[in-house]
Amino acid sequence: MDIFRFSPRPNKAHLINWRSWSKEAFAEASQENKPVFLSLAATWCHWCHVMDETTFSHLPSISYLNDHFIPIRADTDRRPDIQNRYIMDGWPTNAFLTDEGDIITGNTYIPPAEFRRLLKKINADWLKNQEEIKSLASERRSQVLRKIKAEHKKAGARHAVPLQDVDEILAEYTEAFDEKFGGFGEALKFPAPLAIELFMREAQTGNRPGLMKMATITLDNMAAGEIYDTKWGGFSRYATERDWSRVHSEKMLADNAGIIMNYLHAYEITEKPLYKDVVLNCLDYINTFLANHPLGGFFGSQDAGGEFIDKTVYTDSCAQMISAYLEAARILKEHKYLDFALDSMSFLLQNCLTSYGAAHYYDKEEIGTRHAVSLLQDQVWLLMALIDLYEHDPEPDYLTQANDIVDIIINRLASDGAFFDKPAEPDDVGNLKIRYEPVKENALLALAFWRLSVLTNSKDLANMATQIISAFSLEQFKGDYISMAPYALALSEILGEEIRKAA
Repeated sequence: MDIFRFSPRPNKAHLINWRSWSKEAFAEASQENKPVFLSLAATWCHWCHVMDETTFSHLPSISYLNDHFIPIRADTDRRPDIQNRYIMDGWPTNAFLTDEGDIITGNTYIPPAEFRRLLKKINADWLKNQEEIKSLASERRSQVLRKIKAEHKKAGARHAVPLQDVDEILAEYTEAFDEKFGGFGEALKFPAPLAIELFMREAQTGNRPGLMKMATITLDNMAAGEIYDTKWGGFSRYATERDWSRVHSEKMLADNAGIIMNYLHAYEITEKPLYKDVVLNCLDYINTFLANHPLGGFFGSQDAGGEFIDKTVYTDSCAQMISAYLEAARILKEHKYLDFALDSMSFLLQNCLTSYGAAHYYDKEEIGTRHAVSLLQDQVWLLMALIDLYEHDPEPDYLTQANDIVDIIINRLASDGAFFDKPAEPDDVGNLKIRYEPVKENALLALAFWRLSVLTNSKDLANMATQIISAFSLEQFKGDYISMAPYALALSEILGEEIRKAA
């Protein structure tokens, strides 16, 4: 059973009769002939807290919602599979669904009076035009399925991926690059750790100093901007202004892991003292506020109010920080980072790994329960961290664990060349029946398979790495700045190595 989490400030959101996302909740909606109301919220999200304190604390709305809807609450961090299928332009997401989990309508933050009116309208429409509403909602899901199948068929027909795709992706980033303040576009400004890694890699391997300059302009301006917390350490999630100012001050473990990697590698290349100072400051922040002492592991986030309120350990972001700690140990020659990385990997393997794959998160209040098992994002980042660990400390057990995770990925998530974001589960409802093949996670998986193939001399893994990147066409996601960088990193590593071998 989920433990529902609300704003840390006074509110009455707990008076709503929330259900967990489950087949039983939707069966209850069907039996009682009620639509479903889905609340997607995050512990670090300011407007989610405001929603709890205002709209979800409005007693007439609470009463109406409890009487005429089946309310479901899902934590966006704990259930990324639900988030990725139901998010409505941001957090909080408030979605109205049929009893089969199809979307009727939805929005982000809704003020109390507007929410009450919307509840009454949807309930009246449901009672009057239920069959039409269900038909339209079901058709929307069918359209998504048809689009996915069409894209899969189109991508599957392509067998050769040109290395020139890397140049095309770099051109896309270069066109969007802000030459004055770094980063991409004008505002909003998000850190883009994998894009910065791509620039630095290609600058080194391809002798392109212009790319390194783009990386350092970005890192210099981020360090000078408000997005970098010089008092407490660490980086906020994003800035609303071009110069990295007016930030949304929540801090995410995964973001900081990638950013620490950026500054570590930039310091390794340039030996610029600023980059080392930033790394040490960020690591101190992580160690003070997000490290799970003394057991190992890292907590997921700090909220926008600065109240350090999420003590959940998420497999994917924890694994990313393990890799960052390992790089810090190597580059800064500090053994304490290696020690805590080892403790953290032991913690993950003991508390999150099952015979069906890694669970998405660990909560000490729910010991013994494994949540959202076998999501691709968790398997990929855990696999990467195990490979990193083996390269730092070549214990055979790390390779054994890595190969076990490979088997789980192949057995539970394999598609035609690429891999699904989640396994098919008998209790899947609504859009959870739709499985995606995300470019980012598949590209990182290809990179992990390739690295593991080198360590183990496995032709099968090398072939799978090539098959994964061959399952996608750049046309599918050109302009998607989240997907392009990891895809280019995988292409550069895998195809570049093949070309070097052929030469």
